Amino acid sequence: MPSQLDINQVNEILNTNYLGVIRVTTAFIPLIRKAGNGVILNVSSEVGSHTAQSQLAERFSPISVMYYGSKAILNSYTISLAKELKEEGIRVNAVSPGLTETRLSNFRGGRSATVGAEVLLPWVLLSPGEDKTGIFYGHRTNGNVEEIPW
Repeated sequence: MPSQLDINQVNEILNTNYLGVIRVTTAFIPLIRKAGNGVILNVSSEVGSHTAQSQLAERFSPISVMYYGSKAILNSYTISLAKELKEEGIRVNAVSPGLTETRLSNFRGGRSATVGAEVLLPWVLLSPGEDKTGIFYGHRTNGNVEEIPW
């Protein structure tokens, strides 16, 4: 329940899903700028969308609240970074690989981690002329790719 969060668990999830991304991005920005026409791709989750969260019927467990919130914060960072770096030709997007068999999902109900990683490739390999930035994409289990509302 949202009213029963463990602050230590919140810190752990935020350190992984948000602060870790900021640390890595900050470290690599000078190299990305130097290379020109770079791409920053943040791995998000559809449940990081406030629209998606509001449409879910279930009550959220503490881990869900923390995870969903960490991805929502990541999405906000993605938007801000995309706006900052657009004029430099650096594209910044978020992609949800869809439900993936990881420790978080108890290795059930989704695509393999390998396939989850493969669906990210088109967004990492954007051509210099592709002006796709500040967008949140989601990969569906049927193979379709859709833009997700923030």
